[in-house]
Amino acid sequence: MHRDASLEADVFGVLYQQGAQAVFAVHRDTRVIVAANVAAAQLVGRDRDDLVGAPVAEVFDDPAAADRVLTRPGLHEEVAMRREDGYPLFATLHVTHLDHPARGALAACVATDHTERLLLERELIAKHSALYAAHAELERVVARLRATQERLEQRNQELIALGGQLALAARRAAIGEFSAGVAHSINNPMAALSSTLRRIEKIVRDRGDAELTEMLAPYFDRARRATGRMEQIVASVRAAHKAGQLESDPREMDLAHEVDVALSLFEPRMASVEVIREGDDHAPIVAPPDAVHHILGNLIENALNAMADRGTLTLVLQAGEDAGRLIVRDTGPGVPEAIRDRVFEPFVSGRRDGTGLGLSVAQRLAKQCGGDLRLIPCESGAAFEASFPARSPRDGDADPNRGGGRDAPRAEATT
Repeated sequence: MHRDASLEADVFGVLYQQGAQAVFAVHRDTRVIVAANVAAAQLVGRDRDDLVGAPVAEVFDDPAAADRVLTRPGLHEEVAMRREDGYPLFATLHVTHLDHPARGALAACVATDHTERLLLERELIAKHSALYAAHAELERVVARLRATQERLEQRNQELIALGGQLALAARRAAIGEFSAGVAHSINNPMAALSSTLRRIEKIVRDRGDAELTEMLAPYFDRARRATGRMEQIVASVRAAHKAGQLESDPREMDLAHEVDVALSLFEPRMASVEVIREGDDHAPIVAPPDAVHHILGNLIENALNAMADRGTLTLVLQAGEDAGRLIVRDTGPGVPEAIRDRVFEPFVSGRRDGTGLGLSVAQRLAKQCGGDLRLIPCESGAAFEASFPARSPRDGDADPNRGGGRDAPRAEATT
């Protein structure tokens, strides 16, 4: 096929003159624009006839940049150029070196306008930088707010704790007043009951019926112990209200014996209760008798109330060098989940008819003795562990074989 050079020249001439791509040629020695199409003139905002023959430095923002671009063939991105109206212009230039027979050494430049894209990118970068700075400042503000919140929460917890202490003190004061009032109110009826008991016992003896006297003797003995206990409790509560604590000196006792005595007081209620004794036969302790009697009575009574006087009462005795312990476990409904953490607080009770004072006072007495009273886990029912010192604090260097020579570990309740 015959190549028509003149046709090619005409076609490329039309593409050069009317094409959308900006094209201009610069003399490499004189740095003068020797040719430019309409698109190139529009790119720099000048008339084409005015553009041709102008120094190339007029269309570049930096003359030094023009020299670098024109002397190095290839692709040059983000070249800062200059429009006649002063509007920013950034273009990608593809430079090709030519040696024209008539014009000499030329640099042919094809320019693509990327101003809008580049300005958008720079705007996005600026906005991103501003956003990053704002985010960093926000993080600093949030950190300060969090620190302030932590301080406020700490102060709030301190206030809550202080409020709880004040409320507890107020409740204990109310308990003291209430207990003193109750003790004062039942003092005279107790005296009358003791007097009546002695009168009935005398009448039985005076009848001279030895068989009847022998039959009733255990009941009279139990009634005397019960009324004696009640009189001691009344006296102790009144003394505690005045002095702030039970005025009872520690004594050496056998916890197993005290449990027997406490059980005997509840014998009339235990016809349908199975009592299971586990653990050691003896557990020496040193504690105020009044406090021990009160604690044991409270635990056994609570267990019987929980079981409605029918079920299984398990008593686990543990002797140790430092402490004697008793676990009282019942088969009742157990302590409600909602009050397990507060069961020893005053006025907190799992029974509708409960006052919520028994366990609170019992735990306080146990701690005053140097022991403790706590609720321990069990699969069903409820289990409480009472502990008492096995020796007086003054006897810290006493014989290590005291109390059976065993230091029983704390046991968890099992079923």
